[in-house]
Amino acid sequence: MNRLTKFSRAIIAVAMMLAVCLPLSAHDFEVDGIYYDIISSTDKTIGVTYRGINYYDYPGQYSGNVTIPEIVTYSGNTYSVTSIGNYAFYSCTKLTSVAIPNSVTSIGNNAFNGCTDLTEVAIPISVISIGNDAFYDTGWYNKQPDGILYIDNCCLGYKGEKPTGDLALNNNICLIGEDAFKDCTGLKSVTIPSSTTSIGFNAFNGCGLRLIMCHCAMPPICAERTFAGSYTALLMIPEGSLIDYALADEWHNFTQVHEVSEANVSTQKKSATFEIPTIEGADEYVASVYSDATMSQLVATTNYDAYGKITPMSTILELSIDGFDEGVYYYKVYVKSKKEGVLKVYLGTFEIELSGIEDIMVNESGVVEVERYDINGQLLNKPVLGINIIKMSDGTTRKEWVK
Repeated sequence: MNRLTKFSRAIIAVAMMLAVCLPLSAHDFEVDGIYYDIISSTDKTIGVTYRGINYYDYPGQYSGNVTIPEIVTYSGNTYSVTSIGNYAFYSCTKLTSVAIPNSVTSIGNNAFNGCTDLTEVAIPISVISIGNDAFYDTGWYNKQPDGILYIDNCCLGYKGEKPTGDLALNNNICLIGEDAFKDCTGLKSVTIPSSTTSIGFNAFNGCGLRLIMCHCAMPPICAERTFAGSYTALLMIPEGSLIDYALADEWHNFTQVHEVSEANVSTQKKSATFEIPTIEGADEYVASVYSDATMSQLVATTNYDAYGKITPMSTILELSIDGFDEGVYYYKVYVKSKKEGVLKVYLGTFEIELSGIEDIMVNESGVVEVERYDINGQLLNKPVLGINIIKMSDGTTRKEWVK
């Protein structure tokens, strides 16, 4: 028994010595110079990671141009690359570009932090989560313009000088990051697009905003104190969403909340037409157009004295304004009553695109194109792919196939 015990102890000692001598590894395998962790053996999913046990064990492991594959085959198994892990490329100062496949849905904390030579990043729209400081202190981050950082329609924050005045966020932004605009006291208003689903902790804390225009029908998920210091700001939200905002964390703190609607706006060449449902008791309809999201730079306005002029059968009133240059505009339409004041407010944006419209078709008889519709009869402001139905100035119509 004693001899067996001594033998067992010897085996254990040898094993311990081998364990000390052999290098330990946090990654599961390597293929073509890229290191991977197995996330799920069942689902055959893996994530890109660093080499070794700690992210600082092999500094500069990745360099040059790196293309991450969508699928990887190793030891007879085929895996899908679904993530880039925390610190995966941390401080790889010679990394110059990285292409990320559509299979990746998340990028971890500090994934590319300190990659000072990284100037080209291709992030697919499949990425729905980007960790803290994922691209901090990279060449790509430092060259972003205007102090505002957009990470492929996914995450937003600021760097350098704090933004001031009108802040209209990218229409595809889905996440406003933690501390994104904290203490930006120069900000007066912010327009949050309908694509936004989450606003991080302290994102607008200390800003002292006066106006928040949120286009989200359902309130974005907010952490506590996201808007601390701005609860007296005028919060404008989509019509029909008041109860949802009143019950939502953080949003329920606002003291001035107005529901607004978006009008149906059609554009033709340099004009815009607002289609407004008529409201019983309305005496006046006023449409104002601005060049900025804070609606301080008035471009044009028109009003319609509705008193006694709208027939009982009328359900839609059209207000048209002409003479716009190419660009994006912001509008506000008030429906007013002399007795009750403002009955309804419409807010939104529209775009005037003149490219290709000025060169209207003129045939030898002087007949020109006056309107263009899609196959469903929707008025168009420019040619679109497929069948276009064109109305000419002599009253005739024709079909055009646009490729």
